[in-house]
Amino acid sequence: MFLCNRQLTIIVVGLDNSGKTSMSRALVGETFTDTVPTIGFSKFVTKQKGITINIYDLGGSSRIRDIWHNYFAECYGVVYVVDASDLQRLAEAQQNLSSLMKHSILKGKPLLLLANKQDHFDALDEVDVADKLQLEILANACQTPTRIEICCATQGTGKNIDPIIRIGFHWLIETILRNFEKIDRRVTDDIAAQKAKEEREKEARKERIQKLKALQNEVEETVAQICVESLNGRNQFQPLEEITVHICAYLMREIKLLM
Repeated sequence: MFLCNRQLTIIVVGLDNSGKTSMSRALVGETFTDTVPTIGFSKFVTKQKGITINIYDLGGSSRIRDIWHNYFAECYGVVYVVDASDLQRLAEAQQNLSSLMKHSILKGKPLLLLANKQDHFDALDEVDVADKLQLEILANACQTPTRIEICCATQGTGKNIDPIIRIGFHWLIETILRNFEKIDRRVTDDIAAQKAKEEREKEARKERIQKLKALQNEVEETVAQICVESLNGRNQFQPLEEITVHICAYLMREIKLLM
């Protein structure tokens, strides 16, 4: 299959402070520097076998994780990074990994799990990490090609990169290429479905705005009519509080219809 000049998108995900950005930089050969938490996402680009690989480093804070799904459709494979020395957050990492692997758009797409920070004395090895994350159970249940490696993202870059990272990434790309037609078809369909959904949501928002504007005009006309009637001597004994309650109740009914 001729794949030169094609592009693949890989997402690098995991909890905050797991080393995702350092890992992404190592993959593209950038010099290691102290990093700050990623807000949103950062994009890195590398090439392998003539194929352009876009690497999306997605922020790992709980709030940013809520928007990860926006990048799933164009994803061909996943790199999940775990801080193997942070034993207190492994349960959280397991829950996060489980939700990712079970997601309908990611389910079955190749996943490379990197147990990072092996330079820390208390880091778990791949056997213990896989056990804590229930990796084998998830891989079998989700029918997802999966590989786990232990590594240290800050060891070096270029030729000095931790060789295990290179080996793992090579496996991920090769697995994608072996299943390219199937994954590419999924990506194409998922992107089309996402665009259609976004278009429907855009039209729905537009319709809600139009209805809210119409409601605003109607309320303004109603208030103006009440004021005119009061000036003409009608409803002059109707308490202002009663009028306000009536208008508020009307507004609440109309707004509920727009939700």
